[in-house]
Amino acid sequence: RCVSSEAPWAARSAFEAIALQPEGGRGEAGAQLAVLGGRLASGGLSAEVWLGSLVSREGLSGQNVEEAGDLTIRWRRATASAAWRPRADFAAAASSELWVLGGCDETGAPLADVWRSSDGASWTLVAATAPWGYRVGPSAVALGPLRPHGSSKPGASDVGLVLFGGYAYADRGVEPLAVPDAAAH
Repeated sequence: RCVSSEAPWAARSAFEAIALQPEGGRGEAGAQLAVLGGRLASGGLSAEVWLGSLVSREGLSGQNVEEAGDLTIRWRRATASAAWRPRADFAAAASSELWVLGGCDETGAPLADVWRSSDGASWTLVAATAPWGYRVGPSAVALGPLRPHGSSKPGASDVGLVLFGGYAYADRGVEPLAVPDAAAH
């Protein structure tokens, strides 16, 4: 169902939208949504971070609230300009923190940095150049917190990030896939 025809942020593409689930479960009040970065209709890139809170509609009034059944989404801009460069075609993931990985800048140059934030406003650079290198258009998921080997408790910052796909300009050392001739079979 379409909850709202207008969002509080400017129209954009090549952005990331992710969900942060509360400790207690899925789809309940307290869950957070995040909208990060992207290419604006003007062609420029954004480093904005918007957070949406799922809250009960009972007794709620205010702006930037969208109806979603018995819950509503209350949006607030965490920052107009995150510490990471404005970007598009990047990956984002959520564990107990938000993660931003790679993408491309306003000139189309690929990025290889990794950032994390616990609140969407303050960001920490984790790696200026990730071990997987430059990636444009990847996807990512966060697994965690993970338990360090031999421990019964998860570590505070032990999050596994899995990066899928993406490409870099220009790929080097990549050979075409050898495909057998279909007529020979």
